[in-house]
Amino acid sequence: GDLHCAGWVQERSAGRRIKAVTAHIDGQRQGEAQLGGERPDVAAHFPHAANLARDWNLRIPRSAGEPGAVIRLDLESDSGLVTYAYGTVPTNPAITYSGWSRRGLRERG
Repeated sequence: GDLHCAGWVQERSAGRRIKAVTAHIDGQRQGEAQLGGERPDVAAHFPHAANLARDWNLRIPRSAGEPGAVIRLDLESDSGLVTYAYGTVPTNPAITYSGWSRRGLRERG
């Protein structure tokens, strides 16, 4: 079956939002995630955050990458800054990843 990727994103700059989450496997663009609603459950863990987190999800055809291939997510803010998150195509039929990056957004170069 397809590879289902989902998570949440949060822009740390007040009044800004993540406007796009784009997936690449081994450098090949696979598509843009659907951005969903705000996540008050996440806000409960970050009560002093400048913005609420939003959820996202994306389905990628399993044929897009062999197990172990690098998945890169480009997280683009409406400020024009971007950051990246990395993972790998799982070898098992299902995997759950949770965590976050404290690395800030930066200009695309």
